[in-house]
Order: sequence, then C-alpha cells, then structure tokens
Amino acid sequence: MRQAVFLPFMIALVGSIGLAAPVRSQIVEGQVTDSISGVHVGGGFIVLVDVTGREQVRVLTAMDGTFYLPAPRPGTYRLRSERIAYRVWESPDFTLTGGQSRTIDPIINSLPRRLASIEVTGETECKERKGPDTGLLWEEAEKALVAASWSSQQQLYVHRVHNYERELDRSRNNVEAEKIDVRVLSTELPFISRHPVELEREGYVFRGQDGNMEWWAPDANVLLDPSFHRTHCFWAVRGEDERTGMIGLAFEPAPDRELPDVEGTLWLDEASSELREIEFRFTDIPLRISTNNLGGFAKFLPMPSGAWILNAWQVRMPIVRWRGFGRRPRIIGYSEVGGHVLEARTLEGEKVYEVPGLVTLRGTVYDSMLGGPIANDAVSVVNTEYASITDSAGRFEMRVLLNGSYQLTTSRLNWLGYLPGRVSREFTPGDTVDAELVIPSLETVHLNLCPKTPFATNLVVHGEVRTPQGNGLENAEVVARWEPGVERKDRTDAAGRYELCDLPNDVAITVDVRHRLMDHDPIAIRFVGRDVIVETAAGPTSYYVPSRVAAIGLEVRGRN
Repeated sequence: MRQAVFLPFMIALVGSIGLAAPVRSQIVEGQVTDSISGVHVGGGFIVLVDVTGREQVRVLTAMDGTFYLPAPRPGTYRLRSERIAYRVWESPDFTLTGGQSRTIDPIINSLPRRLASIEVTGETECKERKGPDTGLLWEEAEKALVAASWSSQQQLYVHRVHNYERELDRSRNNVEAEKIDVRVLSTELPFISRHPVELEREGYVFRGQDGNMEWWAPDANVLLDPSFHRTHCFWAVRGEDERTGMIGLAFEPAPDRELPDVEGTLWLDEASSELREIEFRFTDIPLRISTNNLGGFAKFLPMPSGAWILNAWQVRMPIVRWRGFGRRPRIIGYSEVGGHVLEARTLEGEKVYEVPGLVTLRGTVYDSMLGGPIANDAVSVVNTEYASITDSAGRFEMRVLLNGSYQLTTSRLNWLGYLPGRVSREFTPGDTVDAELVIPSLETVHLNLCPKTPFATNLVVHGEVRTPQGNGLENAEVVARWEPGVERKDRTDAAGRYELCDLPNDVAITVDVRHRLMDHDPIAIRFVGRDVIVETAAGPTSYYVPSRVAAIGLEVRGRN
C-alpha cells in the first residue's frame, strides 16, 4: 500500500521537471564603432552598471569591437564603454526582462586632443592643483588601472615571473646578497599591497607585530580606492630626460595628512594616452633618515586583447643600524624587493609577451671521470631558480633575466659538494652566453681538496659545520678517529668549511666537532665500495660516492 502511494508521487515529480521551461539569462550584445572613421574598435571594456552606478559585469570587446555580456538578473541598467584614448561612453537607462536579449551598438568619440597638448602649470598649494586637465589624465590612467585589476582576477594569461630580493651597499652600486626565484602565476597580481582602508588609517610605513618595519607600496587597487583620493592631491607635470614624450599625473599627501605616506607620479604616454609607469617615494617615515632613495615603481603593459598586466615592479627600503648614545638610526645599505614578468602566454600556450633583454644561456656538461657528456643533469644558476636539464648529448639551454656576474653549477657538482667546480660567467642583457661545465677528474678533486696528501686510493670527507640557525661555525675543530691514537683533523674557516683527507676504506670512522661554545653528537662513517654509510642517532643513511669524496654537513647545538 505504501509503495502504491509513493510511485505515482515520483512519476509526477519527474514529469514536472521535464516540463519546466529552461532558464534563460538576459543578454546585451553589440559592436563598438569609432564616431569619426566608422571603424569598429576592439581592445576595450564594456561595463554593465545598475541604476546606482555600481558595476555588475565587465567584459573585453573582441578585436572587431563585438561583445556579448550576460546580465546577472532582470532589471534596469546602463552600458558603459571604456577604452584608452577614447572618451567614456554611456548609454541611457534600459530595462532587461527575464531571458531578454538586447542589441546596443556604442559609437565612441576619441579624445578631443592629445595629452601632449595639455597645459602644465607651476606647482601651487595642494588645494589649487586640481583642474580639468588633471581630470582628463586621471580618466586615462584609471582605465589602465581598472583593466590591470580586472585582468588579474581573470584566467586570461599564464605569466612566468622573475622575483628577486637583494641587498645593496650604501652607494646602491654593489649587490651584497641576492635571491631569485622564478614562478608561474595565472590569476593574481604578482605584487599586492595592503588593504586601502588600512593604509589610510595606519600609513604606508609602520612597525609590525614582530618589531620590524613594514613598507607598503600602492598597487592598482589602492590607487583606485576612494580613500587614496581623500588623502592625496593631484596635478599635471611634463616628463623630461628619459621620460620625454610622457606626461604625468603627480600626487602627494594632503596637507593635513600626518602619517607615513607616498608621493609620486603616474606617467602616461603623450601620443597613445596609455599608462606606462607609477613611480613613488615614501614620505614622513617614522625614522630620522633621508627618504631620497626610498620608494619604487610599477610598470604596466597592454596586451593585444585589451587586458593589462603589471610587468615590472620594485620597492626599495633602508637597512638601518642604530648607533651612538642617543640610538640614532644610520642607513648602512638598502633592500630591494621586486620582479619582472618574463613572458605571458594565452591559456592555449601562445606567447603574447616576452620581456626585452633576456639572456640565452647555453652549453654542455662533460664528465671527466666517465669520459663523456652527462644526460639528464640539472644545470642551474647559483642563488636563483633558473635551471635546465641536459639532453642526451649533455647540452642545455635556458632564457634568463640576469645582469652581472653569476655562477653556474650542476646537480652532479652539488652532489660532489665540490665548490671549485662552479663556473662564473658575465651576463649582459640581450647577449648569448656559452658555458662548458666539466665534472673534474677524481685526481683533480683530491688535489684541490687535499693538496698536501698524495693522490692514491685515499678517501675524503668535506662539508660545512653549521649552527642551529644555519650559519657557518668558524674555528671549530673537526676530528675523524678510527683506532686509538689515529686521527685526522681540520679547523673550519670563516664559512664553516672543513676537509678531512686520507681516510681509510671499509673502516668504521667516528667524526666529531669540538668547540668551546657548541656541542655535537658524534657520527659514524664507513666507506664500503662506492657507498658511504653515515650513522647518526636517527639511524644509518647510505650515499653513492663513486668519486670516493663525500660531502657531509655537520650541525652543532648550544651548550646547556
């Protein structure tokens, strides 16, 4: 009985689903045309806004100016066209009912004059710096900023990005340390600032919870936010020297702004009206030091589709040391954090952009011990993540964004732990650099590591002694013992490096570190054929060492 009641109910439900009319969205479509030439104009944005002026949907027009824009729901809307070098166009209000399609063909007007004809007046008080020309410049800059922000949220391109962190000396001419990594991004801005409201409330430079100074730069979203316009003034400036042919929209903190802030310029190309660069400087920072060299830049690039990308950026901050009775700060160097987009590809793999100045690095890897090339060996640039794998003939090639002197190494050399085998090369943007990496013969390895020990069948252990913080421990004694009264020892250099030469084969060897401030748990080492077995408290580990040279790191701990 229960089944007889249940079955008709299920049939009725299925029938109702099958008879329901499909849900249709509301569509606005059309084609954008230049009002003077009558040519269809692509590479811009079409925006659907509601009656309150709030943006609902944004799409890029095709290269022939056509667009297809789905409205989120029935209602009253306006259509807006935004394109660089054209006036913003808006339609009258129109109503879309459920499932309705509507055709609107925007006819847009180019700017009445080139940016080069804008009159630039002298600097005056902040409140008097706004004018009609400032509004025109901001309108063009805003289009690019909005496009960059919108593009970063879409999966339009795959970017290969070169990021760097480096320390410079006080002259800013010499790189003291550098770290480079290369990553792939597809959906987000490679440089993202803090939330605009937080910057308005706390400023762009402040001491973080860990006690260190935090430095924040304005990105596209910050510059577009109303909070930035509440706290900054704008005026027009003309580009000079390397910026000849550009016109700028300068900005500075409002006179009543008392927090650490930024001042700078949005630079636009006079001929194309395209935003090229934002350069900025920090102001009123909470340190008694000069702000002349503290700041950065962000560079923008339009894509063929009309999307925009942030293709280069940098922030420079001071390295400060506190000295003297009054603990006054002194700049001892600078820290730079930045990056470049190396290339941009469509999701289908088509390359649409490559940064100028890439260096082609190519060469071969040859093994003197085996007497031939090495295949499937990883070649890398030291302190970077640029790497390539050798082919069957030992050849490698990679495209890198480097300028200056760098070292090359291979996984085989790293496996030997043999630093003298690295190759140094000078990189100049746009050049081709050839390099041959040769794995040294066993005799060469022994000669360089143990020049006072005759080469025969002796075995070598070398490496670094490091503290728990990862720093090299200088002036520590490393001792190898295998029977009473028989030992080899070496004292570490400034980098914590050591070499233990002329060790016996197939004999248990104990290695220990002696230091007045540090303790070390001895380890056991045994060479067996072409392997070395290292035994610690955690258990034994075996390494393959056909060169009879083993690189072993030793870590010490502070005394209790």
